[in-house]
Amino acid sequence: MLVLGGNGFVGSHICREALNHGLSVASISRSGRSSLHDSWASNVIWYKGNLLSAHSLKEALNGVTAVMSCIGGFGSNSYMYKINGTANINAIRAASDQESC
Repeated sequence: MLVLGGNGFVGSHICREALNHGLSVASISRSGRSSLHDSWASNVIWYKGNLLSAHSLKEALNGVTAVMSCIGGFGSNSYMYKINGTANINAIRAASDQESC
């Protein structure tokens, strides 16, 4: 399972619960590692990437059977459009392209 936004409030809870249910969990962050200090975070496979760049997802999507997006943000209209819109659209397109390969 690939969790987009695994460092955030909702995404981190999704990652933890998925791990508790025995799933293999991966997530993407700009740094390529967790910003969390919880012990479970070391069991997540962290990829370096930027969701505003669709090609950033390619490696993380290899072998993934499920993608959950927990990304979102608040701020100006342009910022919210970029984070809540463009980043999610990029993720959907990348996952769709990966499935057809």
